[in-house]
Amino acid sequence: MIEWRDSPYREKIGIQAQGTASQPVRICGVRGPNGELPIIDGENAVTSPQFQNFFSYWQSGGQSFNDEYLAMIYIKRGSGQAWGNKPRFIEIFNLKVTGAHPNHTFTDAQGNTQSYVNGSAGIRGNLVENLTVKATEISGNGNGFFILSKDSEEEVSRDILFERNFVHSNGIIGDYLEHNIYTQADGITFQYNVIENPTPGMLGSSLKDRSVGTVIRYNWIQSGARLLDLVDPEDSFAVIGRESDTYVYGNILINDFDQTPHSINMIHFGGDTGNTAMYRQNLHFYHNTLVTINGMRDRGWRTTYFDLPTGDQTVYLTNNIFDRHGDAYLYLMRGGAGHAVLNGVNWFNADWAPAENSQYHPFNGTVTFNGIILSGTGSPLQDVYHYDFRLKPDSSAIDMAAPVAVPIEHQAVQEYAPFFGNQLRTAVGVGLDIGAWEYRE
Repeated sequence: MIEWRDSPYREKIGIQAQGTASQPVRICGVRGPNGELPIIDGENAVTSPQFQNFFSYWQSGGQSFNDEYLAMIYIKRGSGQAWGNKPRFIEIFNLKVTGAHPNHTFTDAQGNTQSYVNGSAGIRGNLVENLTVKATEISGNGNGFFILSKDSEEEVSRDILFERNFVHSNGIIGDYLEHNIYTQADGITFQYNVIENPTPGMLGSSLKDRSVGTVIRYNWIQSGARLLDLVDPEDSFAVIGRESDTYVYGNILINDFDQTPHSINMIHFGGDTGNTAMYRQNLHFYHNTLVTINGMRDRGWRTTYFDLPTGDQTVYLTNNIFDRHGDAYLYLMRGGAGHAVLNGVNWFNADWAPAENSQYHPFNGTVTFNGIILSGTGSPLQDVYHYDFRLKPDSSAIDMAAPVAVPIEHQAVQEYAPFFGNQLRTAVGVGLDIGAWEYRE
């Protein structure tokens, strides 16, 4: 238990323990009298000498260094543990984790001053199974939340739950390699989180994921240079294989051109390593409300919702609202490849186009219309410039949802509730509404 106090805790946390499903290892904060979270701050942090055998050491220039610079809270197999041993059944909640940033230094377990690097993370799982991170704020780091897997069973992370967290202001100015969230695991679920903009001036994504078994549901997510960047497993394909089906549903997704970074191409799906045999295949995208605000041509001449790199990627779109405010050109698909299948009912602004198809960005994919397209010159949402994304009482989106052809465990039976919450999704009128929220007076 970590009790709240006025001043931050400036001590690194290393975890290599193994709990069980009934008795997990818990790193738990106790909130202050007004709900304040205990702060774990990497700036000027000091590592206890008891961690001498936890981190990996090497010599350089007559000095001893270790891999502490990679994280503030670090989950890994300790240097003294047997190969194949994995930390597992670990829960982290009720903390604020910050300061793992190259602008800051810390004192390592041998008493040496070290600097963090660009990729340092607030919470880093180099190797972990059955990890839950909940009700935690992660900000002011290189990477906010980072999970790694590699190409052997002994180094694969599995079954990660990231729930009800507040992630914002991570990343490195001018750098595209760091992100608010950057994960690679076999099985990962993001739900009920608030993921706000990364550090202004950084070039990374709000949520970048290289996992298989990815579920992103009932979150509030604001954009980075990519809002969602869902690509292939870079280091672990030999073990976890290729992602066939990714599920993204019930989310409020916001791209505000007044923020930096913002997305010109909002959702990247498939891969980025160049090894197309590893690229993801099917994105099931339904009951989401996706809003672009201040989308003006002088800040980005177009807004593109989906960027698919090859003809092996298909996005299935059902019961979504795509609402853009501004004069930037509006495309569903970026010039390139991939397939979009529009099922059920989807709402678009009246001036949208299925795909960008120009001399410089020719489109070689397909857009198939199997359902109903609703569109209008006005917004179906109440007040987007004040971030009120509830449906208007006269919206054409009300009662219009169609059934979604996904497994029962991925039906949109809940909805995100501000902030960090959820509630059951039940029809208020004669049927469900499209988008992430039911209309309620």
